[in-house]
Amino acid sequence: MSVHAITIGQIDLPINKIYACQTQQDTIGKNVTQVFVKDDEHIYRIPSPLRGLFAKIDDPSFLWVDKNVFINKNHIQDPLEIKLSAKVTLYGNQFKVSRRKMKQFY
Repeated sequence: MSVHAITIGQIDLPINKIYACQTQQDTIGKNVTQVFVKDDEHIYRIPSPLRGLFAKIDDPSFLWVDKNVFINKNHIQDPLEIKLSAKVTLYGNQFKVSRRKMKQFY
């Protein structure tokens, strides 16, 4: 998937290596999406709303876990963590799972 990243320019991101996407949480980053990529310590900032990026990816392995986060379910290492703590940890980054979205994991 080819996207424009802020301060970097046009980049190619392999969809299977993307493990999470999240809306940037500050007021400056409105309509900016953070893309987390496996084996890459850089977090890419994409000037696109989260829903637009989700539609562009269009892959059934991506699931919404909260209103501001979606993840790639293929990268989940401990599904029991979701049931017990309503959180999912992917490669050192922790994301909250809403109660409404928890039922899609079991």
